[in-house]
Amino acid sequence: MTVDLEGRAPQHVRSERVRLDAVTADDVDDLVAIGRSLEHVWWTFPPVDLPDRSAAAALVDAVVAAWARDGLGYWTVRDPGSRVVLGFGGCSQLRAPTWNLYYRARPSAQGRGLAAEVLQVACDWARAVDPDVPVTAVIRAQNVRAADDVQQVGLSLVHQDDDGGDQARRVYADRDLPAATLAGLLGAFPAS
Repeated sequence: MTVDLEGRAPQHVRSERVRLDAVTADDVDDLVAIGRSLEHVWWTFPPVDLPDRSAAAALVDAVVAAWARDGLGYWTVRDPGSRVVLGFGGCSQLRAPTWNLYYRARPSAQGRGLAAEVLQVACDWARAVDPDVPVTAVIRAQNVRAADDVQQVGLSLVHQDDDGGDQARRVYADRDLPAATLAGLLGAFPAS
């Protein structure tokens, strides 16, 4: 993988089964629809909180800024033939000084292995853009599928909250994290 002259990942990528396009303002309605899908809201971390178009538009603005600032961000995941939006995913430094992985999918796109595919592309590009920044994922303890996905792409469990039951946070990373980095990540993703 080769970054451009400014050290940026491509905004349009094709993986084995999906097309990835950098998130734009045109994706707001799909982001709202996926964020409101009750089939997955209970297990996501951080909780999906996109009650309306303005909240989704604010997220899109932050993602566009992340692409400009960091050279990588979230992609809209599309079926390459129909161009139907299947989900959103990638990694960014929006909330912490790590490449934190993110993936959300329409219920109809879940269970097909697309999350691991998108997360692998994100990890590969994160390491190409800035290999000194750790790749991480913060996941609720009950989200076994997401834990499986991030372990498939090479992340290992580096922290688990001592309490909180199913709502406890588990932090996965591609390397050991310095205490300050872990504290910053936990502060960016509060347990409640």
